[in-house]
Amino acid sequence: MFEIQNYVQANYQKQISLNDLAKKLYLSNAYLSKYIKKRFGLSFLEYVNNIRLFHAVDEMLYTDKKITRIALDNGFPTTASFNKVFKEVYNMTPSGYRTSVRQKTKEEVQDTESKEQIEQRVKKYLAGNTVLQDEVAAKNLDLFTVDAKETTELKKNWNAIINIGKVDALLDSEMQQQVLIMKQELGFRYVRVWNIFVQDMYEEKDGSWHYNFSRVDRGLDFLVENQLKPYIELSFKPIHVSYTLYSTLTEKENDIIFHDRDSYDKVMNDFASHLINRYGMDEVESWYFELWKDDRLNMMDEKGWYFDCFEIGYHALKRISDRIKVGGAGFALGYDRYQYHQLIQNWKKQKVKPDFISMYSYSYLLIQQDSMYFGKRSLDNNFVKNQTDIFKQVLQEEEFMAEELHITEWNYTISNRNCISDSCAHGAYVMKTCIESIGNVDKMGYWHGSDLHTEYYDTEAVLYGDNGLLTRDGIKKPSFYAFHFMNFLQSQLLGKTENAVLSTDGRGTYTIVCHNCKRFNYRYTMKEEKDIRIEDLEELYEDTDAVHLKFCINHVENGDYIMRVFYVNSENGSVQDVWGDMDYLKNLSKGEVEYIRRGAMPKVEMRKIHVEDGVLRVDTKLMAHEIKALDIHYQY
Repeated sequence: MFEIQNYVQANYQKQISLNDLAKKLYLSNAYLSKYIKKRFGLSFLEYVNNIRLFHAVDEMLYTDKKITRIALDNGFPTTASFNKVFKEVYNMTPSGYRTSVRQKTKEEVQDTESKEQIEQRVKKYLAGNTVLQDEVAAKNLDLFTVDAKETTELKKNWNAIINIGKVDALLDSEMQQQVLIMKQELGFRYVRVWNIFVQDMYEEKDGSWHYNFSRVDRGLDFLVENQLKPYIELSFKPIHVSYTLYSTLTEKENDIIFHDRDSYDKVMNDFASHLINRYGMDEVESWYFELWKDDRLNMMDEKGWYFDCFEIGYHALKRISDRIKVGGAGFALGYDRYQYHQLIQNWKKQKVKPDFISMYSYSYLLIQQDSMYFGKRSLDNNFVKNQTDIFKQVLQEEEFMAEELHITEWNYTISNRNCISDSCAHGAYVMKTCIESIGNVDKMGYWHGSDLHTEYYDTEAVLYGDNGLLTRDGIKKPSFYAFHFMNFLQSQLLGKTENAVLSTDGRGTYTIVCHNCKRFNYRYTMKEEKDIRIEDLEELYEDTDAVHLKFCINHVENGDYIMRVFYVNSENGSVQDVWGDMDYLKNLSKGEVEYIRRGAMPKVEMRKIHVEDGVLRVDTKLMAHEIKALDIHYQY
């Protein structure tokens, strides 16, 4: 759809045809015609004429150009064809429309309305007197001003890693398809997998090890063949479907199958050799290998099994190449805070130090009371950033900084059955966290990619509260679109606020990504996560106010700009709200699921901006939990 939109926007002033576009997309005319009709609700010609009409009406109202000139400049072959299309939409001729709107404007000026109010009224008139989504009452936030000539490099750390699950998950065709969607549309580069070593693929007999790497190979082959990089977690992660911090739907421990140095050393060295021989030195040097501090490995003891395992894995990989990156240990931000210093001090005493340090971030704190410890959900809306800053301070105090700092797992919850994860509110949280992470850590790994990760007997509904970006059926959630909008950002950072980030390519393109994320109130901590109902969501936040954001970008090129606005809110693009219109019914037909898929797409609007004084002024209003991307292009 974006390729079709971009092509038409770039060529609407010319005589373009469906055949021209079909050739560029390597599709048949018939298929492309049906696709456009299905996705846009219009034929190709109707869609092109709508774009032409959009630009032509602007020129009619804000210039004195002749109607004939306007028609030809905007791609209409003749004045007659322009008149025909115009009359079909506005039920009058272009000249009659121009006269009536200007007369209406004159009368409004006499009623002492300001120029800004007049323009808004004209826009409403053009839209058939419908109220634009942007016109909700909103809190005005401070004007944010940046300079187009003052930029820094924007390093996209938020879409570095996506968590998928045990390596076997990559053998599933549905999971493979979803991984490719996340690569293509969200820009994820590393796919994090674990449970490389499982009991049924390894056996020790008569003092020697027998193992089969074929299952691991098939998963890694898929990634490498699709230009994705494995991020391999080497420990033995348990299999959980979690209700809350303390209760699970199902729980299965993954047994540690190596219990002495010789066994682990043998298998790790053979595994490292196997990877190099199969994939080549250059390829494996670009991967990451992490060892999580499973409690069974006892990192709290300086002689704990964790340090033996880390050293063995480190040397097995480094003997092949010093460039292979090995790190750990998955410190739980907030939850491990009473142990930070002890854990780091134990690691400092070892001979081998990590190439990177990894952290997990879920919004829980460990509370100490009367010599007892218990977990508690945090209401800190900036949890990831604040807890990362605390941990980084500990690393500095202990003088134990690594070359890279990764958050390999992050989300607000570990629950796989929390309906907030399917909501617009979660999309806003994801975008807010991504913006805050810029410049704070080197790589981020969202937990996790797909609801397929925890499909179980209780997942007959289209949504079941898992924290995947895509549903089991591959429907995109607001959290998916949060990453999608972030991926619009250009290579140069102009600046960021609590609600927005601004970027440019330095060549006339400016992108603003923004959100209206709301804070949880105390009621959120009073409900078990699995017991939260969709109908109760608004009660869990401090407020549901809209916000009005205003931006100025100085020292831009004078002239015309086209702004495309993409947004997701409770009225547009929210899978949870589309499902709500179907009374949250379970066991839907294939056609009904497809209807939800079509409804869960962002709304798109287009506007023209004229700059005369070198200042690009943009303002936008966002409903509670709404996310937006404003993509602005100079018109040469």
